[in-house]
Amino acid sequence: MPGPLVSVDALCARAGEMLRAAGFVVDVVSMQSEATYYRMPGKAGLLRVASHPKKSKGVAGSVTFIANRTTPGLLRMTDEQLREQVARAIGFYIMKTVEEPKP
Repeated sequence: MPGPLVSVDALCARAGEMLRAAGFVVDVVSMQSEATYYRMPGKAGLLRVASHPKKSKGVAGSVTFIANRTTPGLLRMTDEQLREQVARAIGFYIMKTVEEPKP
C-alpha cells in the first residue's frame, strides 16, 4: 500500500532530524535552494539532503526527494521508506569516507 502524500519540504526536514540524531551536524545550507549539507565530525565528506538531484563535489551520500508531476511538491512515502532512504545514504557516506588502509 502506498504511503501518504507528504510535502518534500517536510521529508527534507525529517531526514535532517534523523541525521542529527545519528550524530551528523549541519555544514552548509544552500542560499539558492532548500539543500542542506551535513557532515560527520572527523570525516571529510558531506551528505546532501534536497528535493532535487545535483552532482556536487565532496558529496559522499545524498537523500533526494523528487516530487512527481501529478502532485507537485508532494511525495508518497511511509516512515519506513524514509528511514530506509536515510539509512542507505548514511551507509554510502560511511563507505565513501572510510580511509583506505595503509600497506
